[in-house]
Amino acid sequence: MAVWTVVVGCIIWTTAVTVNAQGHEHTSFSKQVKPQSLSFGTLAGQEYLQFSFYLHDNLDTRPGASAVTVVPPVQSMDGIPNLHGFGAIAVFDDAMTEGPDPSSQSIGRGRGFYVFNAMVDNGASLEFVWTAVFNDASGFGGSTISFKGYDKIDDEEREIAITGGTGKFRLARGWATIRTSAANGGAAKLYLTCSVYYGADLTYSGHTMIN
Repeated sequence: MAVWTVVVGCIIWTTAVTVNAQGHEHTSFSKQVKPQSLSFGTLAGQEYLQFSFYLHDNLDTRPGASAVTVVPPVQSMDGIPNLHGFGAIAVFDDAMTEGPDPSSQSIGRGRGFYVFNAMVDNGASLEFVWTAVFNDASGFGGSTISFKGYDKIDDEEREIAITGGTGKFRLARGWATIRTSAANGGAAKLYLTCSVYYGADLTYSGHTMIN
């Protein structure tokens, strides 16, 4: 069993990583996290990891803004009030931390953009596209995970897709749940839990293509 500190943006861990009977890597924080049984197959040699972290987003709020609106919302929609900022696009470079306090251990940066996409709906929603860029303190230095999906920000819990990764997380796929831990005006603190399959040994005619 290898033990190290991995911080991925949130209240995460002093983590213990073990390998279960199925060969899946499993990270436990202050409470045990059990690997989830899945109905779909994995690529040969893929490993499974679940971990959590905090993402601190501060939209257009000075000082300390980490996200900036680069395209304003639509002003007129044929007389329909634009209640949810439809059409606005913001680009962000958010802190990822081990704990909920922004001054807790940094594990990297979350970088990407979101588009407000609810024209007529109950509450605002986003198309959320971004990459977690891990630093050395996370234990995943030089690695990234990419996310994309529909984020109905007023819901208590949402889910977005993990679409890829680099470094340790090459060929990553899976999902992440999002909870808004705190919100105040344009500032929001998100708690993410990632369930990710990553890495693979791909063979062609008996020759290993990727390790």
